[in-house]
Amino acid sequence: MNINDLRGREIALVLSSGGARGVAHIQVIRELLNLGCHIHSIAGSSIGAVIGGMYAAGELDTYEEWVLSMDRLAVWKLVDFTLSNKGFIRGERVFSEMKKLAPDQKIEDLAINFSAVATDLYTHQEVVLNKGSLYDAMRASVAIPSLFTPVMQDGHLLVDGGVVNPIPVNCIQRRENDVLVVVDVNSPIAWEEDDEAKPQSLNTDTSDWIKFINPKYSEGIEKFTNKWSKFLKSDKDKSKKEPGYFDLINETLLAQQFKLSELTLRNFQPDVLVQFPKDSFGTFEFYRSNEILQKAKKAFYHSIEAEQVSKKKQKTS
Repeated sequence: MNINDLRGREIALVLSSGGARGVAHIQVIRELLNLGCHIHSIAGSSIGAVIGGMYAAGELDTYEEWVLSMDRLAVWKLVDFTLSNKGFIRGERVFSEMKKLAPDQKIEDLAINFSAVATDLYTHQEVVLNKGSLYDAMRASVAIPSLFTPVMQDGHLLVDGGVVNPIPVNCIQRRENDVLVVVDVNSPIAWEEDDEAKPQSLNTDTSDWIKFINPKYSEGIEKFTNKWSKFLKSDKDKSKKEPGYFDLINETLLAQQFKLSELTLRNFQPDVLVQFPKDSFGTFEFYRSNEILQKAKKAFYHSIEAEQVSKKKQKTS
């Protein structure tokens, strides 16, 4: 599908998980609106649920302005550490700040059909959240296991939707003759050689920023991560720096989500697939949101152009 085919169309939009890379979803929404499209339905997982929820609530401008105002320190000040055995981060502080900017709403009252996806920790099944508090749904959908504490809701202990369904195409509401647009910010594609964004290093010194942001938790968390580091040491490749505890969690989830995404896109082929590289920005790099938005605009048009080239090759082969 080319750009002209998109103009003025009804859109069913699916937004993937992916941490800070999910800020790219904002720009994709902007580009669709610039083409005169009407987004009638959104399904999102993790950060995709947050961005999709903010748009469905009519608060995307407010959210974008807020996230663009953050520097590195502002991001880490939103991290509310806890020594709970269920996770390192409560995740309440960031949503409390968001509520100051945009009030909570009931999902069923939103002008746009919206579904957030979370994972039931006990049944290992996806849970589609399309009723009740918008913020409760978003909070459950972003609860990365072992990092963010899980959420108890309606008898379900919920964690990040990306664990079982990083691209929730099966949860989107469709209309006749609409266009299914999927945004995958965990794509295995690489930036072009002249692109400024580079893959992020796996080696993050978590103890330094923990001490800086919340000194009282530093000692306990450092002991815990040191024990885990010793337990998880590998002799396979001494030439590479060993990843920290948070990096191990992040990279494990990325690997899992990549395979799940691959299967989803094979079974549910979208009309438009916007791909954003998984190695472009780190999970918590929201302080680089301006860069992410700039790259997302390029990714939007590049994805559509690449699709056209692929279809032409198929016709001539």
